[in-house]
Amino acid sequence: MTIDFNEKQFRTLLKAIYWAEWLKNNDKIEEEFDADGEDIADLEQYIYSHAKEFNCNDLIEPEPADGEYMPTSELEEEAMEAILEFEDYVFWSELAERLAQRDLEELPAGERTPVTEFFQGEELADRYMSEFEKNGLSHLRLIIKE
Repeated sequence: MTIDFNEKQFRTLLKAIYWAEWLKNNDKIEEEFDADGEDIADLEQYIYSHAKEFNCNDLIEPEPADGEYMPTSELEEEAMEAILEFEDYVFWSELAERLAQRDLEELPAGERTPVTEFFQGEELADRYMSEFEKNGLSHLRLIIKE
């Protein structure tokens, strides 16, 4: 089977494989990669090896260093913008969702049903998100009850 890419599509593929490998393996050293992590890293190298054919030397170093093709700082910087944006979104949405869940669990059992929990949870999460959008973490405090 052959898949043909134009230069724009291949550039997008380079970015996508960079993001996938970063997401899967970022917090691990190579010896800790699981099978999926190894497969993604191998696929990444295969795709990078074709970068020169698509005039992508601005994104991938044209010659392998120590047997590996490496992304250029241009690709890394561009990818990190998207990654940081994603991490920021995940942080705020997870924080809002978890605080909303905590608040729901503190309600008396008689005030909770699966249906009302769904709607109350969404409403609470939306309220937290609005607060975070306005004030970030400045109003968030840890209160220790003894």
